[in-house]
Amino acid sequence: MGKTITSLGLLGYSYGAVIASNAAAQFQNLKGLALVSPLVKIDRLKIDLSSNCKKLIIYGLHDGFVAKEIENLYDSAKGEKQRLSLDTDHFYAGYEGVMAHAVREFFRKTFQDSIKQN
Repeated sequence: MGKTITSLGLLGYSYGAVIASNAAAQFQNLKGLALVSPLVKIDRLKIDLSSNCKKLIIYGLHDGFVAKEIENLYDSAKGEKQRLSLDTDHFYAGYEGVMAHAVREFFRKTFQDSIKQN
C-alpha cells in the first residue's frame, strides 16, 4: 500500500488558481491553498473557495485582471484566510521574492500547525 498523505497543499497562479481552487474543493484533508492573482472564472469554470482549508490570497494592487474582484473573493472564501496585497500588477516583476517568501511561510506554518494537531 502507498503512504498516507497527511500534509497536502495546493498553489495556483491566475488561471491555475481557478484550477487549484476547484481541486481543493475535492480534497477533505487539504491543509492549505495559496492563490496568487486568482481569477474569478475562465470560460465556464468559476473559482471555488468553499473548502475549509487555510487560504492565502496574494494579489497586486495594480492587477487589472483581479484587483476589482478581490474583496468579494476574499469575503466569500470559507475557512481561515489571509491576504497579501503587493504594489505590483499581475506579473509580480520585482516582487517575485516577496511572493515566494509569503507562500513558503504560509505552507510552513500551515503544515507545522497540522503536525501539532495530530
